[in-house]
Order: sequence, then structure tokens, then C-alpha cells
Amino acid sequence: MPVAVAPDTDCYPLLHSILVYPSSYIAKRGTGKKTGRLPKESRRGEGNPGRMGRWFWLGMEQSPARWELNKNRNLVIHEFAHQLDEEDGIADGAPLLSGSINLWQIHHRYQAWAKVLSAEFHQLRCAAEAGRETVLDTYGAQNPAEFFAVATECFFESPVN
Repeated sequence: MPVAVAPDTDCYPLLHSILVYPSSYIAKRGTGKKTGRLPKESRRGEGNPGRMGRWFWLGMEQSPARWELNKNRNLVIHEFAHQLDEEDGIADGAPLLSGSINLWQIHHRYQAWAKVLSAEFHQLRCAAEAGRETVLDTYGAQNPAEFFAVATECFFESPVN
């Protein structure tokens, strides 16, 4: 069931709708150029950059009984983090960091962001390759965009770690 997003706000300006499913769903993936058929896969949620987000209903339920299964995971926070990251049109783990009219300050913010993100992303990748458990889910070791989304989840779901 599509849910309208308030179009008159500056919050998530590229997000037009949210589809809520009662369970995971089957999505077509890729182009199917070789076989003529689109491959399908089961998904819990996904975001479509600049268009809409999709989450399934159970992904939004967080209860103590499910805590151990999810370990700092929250599908809604994860997908909204991707929306923030992609507001500039690029899924790179760097959301818009403006807030200043001074271009030097904005540039400095991105340099500092890149330095911290790169170091922490590298540490998570090394931990994932070594099989070490970390506070962050190792799903974030895939790329900087997933790292940002996973780190955002952890920040809100387990801020004291």
C-alpha cells in the first residue's frame, strides 16, 4: 500500500512514496539481457534513489524479543539513511553536509567526513575479512553507502556501544 510523503517539506525532497508490504517480497533484478528473463530475488526492503523507498512491515517492528535476531538492525533507519546519502544523486556514504555559506567550511567538512569514513570503513572491512565480530554489522563492509546506512542504524539502535 503506497503511503504519500508530504511534498511541501524540505525533508527527504526526492522521496515520493513508501510502499509497505506485509512480508518480504519478490523483486526483479537486472536486465535479463542474456536469458531474456529478469532474475528474481526475495527482499526485505530497498530504496530506489531519487524515486521512492520500499520497506516491508515487519522490518519496521522492533521489539525486545527480536533484538537478538536483529542486533542493531533497523530496516527503516537503514533505508532512510540511504535517502539522506543519495540526496546529492550519488550513493557514496556522504550525505549533504552544508549548513554554511562559506565554501571553504563546506569543503573542510567533506574532507573531515571522508577521512573518518574511510578509516572506519577500512577497519570494518578488515574485521569482516578476519571474521571478527564488531558493533557494526559487517554488511556495512560492502561499500561506503552501506557503511553509512549500517553506522546510522547502529547510532540510533545502540548509541552507547
